[in-house]
Amino acid sequence: MAATRLLLELSIFLLITAAATTAQTYDSASGRCREGNGGDMELAGQIMQSLVHDLIAKLPHRQQTNYCNELTQDGLKMYGYAECLRRDENGDASMGECTHCLAMVGKSLIIGCRQTGAGSSTDLRSVCFFNVGYSFDVCREGSY
Repeated sequence: MAATRLLLELSIFLLITAAATTAQTYDSASGRCREGNGGDMELAGQIMQSLVHDLIAKLPHRQQTNYCNELTQDGLKMYGYAECLRRDENGDASMGECTHCLAMVGKSLIIGCRQTGAGSSTDLRSVCFFNVGYSFDVCREGSY
């Protein structure tokens, strides 16, 4: 009886741990890194991190559900794009849910693509989307 209970508790613990790890890891199903620009990848990683934080902070305060911004540091210009994808019954994105999603996906993008400084990522439920790179092409029309 005690062994069965211990086995059940261990199984539940492993399921919870696996679910938490899946939500925080960066994998090919939810994101993709692109090649770097051949320059300073440490600087590119810093700019990417700043762009992600900027987009997370500013998107909820805009009237639109997408936002693009650029950041130049030490001569390196990069672009970042964030979008809320899920809509409620009125066709609007739930900003609370999207902000949480952007924080999670943004963290995964920073960790997963730090070596290239460029990539895109969405969560598995398609609530939000991030795109960071070296050209204006990462932004969708009308989001700047």
